[in-house]
Amino acid sequence: MPCSNVVSCGLSMARIIEEGMNAILNENVYPELEIRAGIDVGESAVIQYGLNK
Repeated sequence: MPCSNVVSCGLSMARIIEEGMNAILNENVYPELEIRAGIDVGESAVIQYGLNK
């Protein structure tokens, strides 16, 4: 099911941050990263802010 895949993806992202990236950051005395993930359905829009031409 697609919804199961989305939940698994969010959990994987959190696990990578916690077990992988934060472990390296802690070894080098940097602050830990935090993650928040949300799930939404429907039409998506991609917006780019701050682009100077």
